[in-house]
Amino acid sequence: MTLAKEEVRLGAIKRCLKGKSILVVDDDPAWSHALVKLLESLGASVNTAVSGSDCIRLLRSVNFDLILLDIMMPGIDGWDVFAMMKNILNGRTIPVLVLTGLSREGVAENLARLPIPENQVLQKNSPPETILQAIYKTLQD
Repeated sequence: MTLAKEEVRLGAIKRCLKGKSILVVDDDPAWSHALVKLLESLGASVNTAVSGSDCIRLLRSVNFDLILLDIMMPGIDGWDVFAMMKNILNGRTIPVLVLTGLSREGVAENLARLPIPENQVLQKNSPPETILQAIYKTLQD
């Protein structure tokens, strides 16, 4: 891809993220910090939760445009948060993009029980461009 096309794509992502409120839910502070810096540099307003319990507390009081949700967390994990969201949100819907260190096989075992499309599940080691494209697509849907 040429540099001009990359700049156009980055511009579209910036316009999409400007003013959006995003919740990053992850128990890894280094990962969360890197993701927050990236998203804020593109104009998003970002909150963080370090556990499923923190996420649930925030969901009850803040209206987010997108949730970036880790799966493997102590206590209430990402699968539990996702399953509880319907009751917590009282009819509101918030798109969720799962970012996980789990293998594809580990994720596939749980996808059958939750209504989340496989294309909204990414590996944490995905390149930043891939994560940004998934965020863009999720917010456009």
